[in-house]
Amino acid sequence: MNTSIGWFEGKYENFENIPIIIHPSNKFKEDAFSTKQLYSLQPEKLELLKNNIRDFYKSISGVPFTTISPEGIQSMIKEYSLDSESMKKTLLSRVSK
Repeated sequence: MNTSIGWFEGKYENFENIPIIIHPSNKFKEDAFSTKQLYSLQPEKLELLKNNIRDFYKSISGVPFTTISPEGIQSMIKEYSLDSESMKKTLLSRVSK
């Protein structure tokens, strides 16, 4: 994961990132480590994420393109907990020792 984080940070210097692993555990093994804080998306939360994405898509699928604004999309992203802060609170677990 450290290699992937390094690649992203080298390629996209001015962008923030949240390193996420999809894994059933949020605990490192004894010999594992990361140079950055990692988050785990566990199976039950993955299902919730899929449902949120599906519901978000359904909510905009019938809306005429000309009536969609960036502010409206941002509001809907928050409504379905797809923004980074909501995801950290509701979907992700910090990986620790």
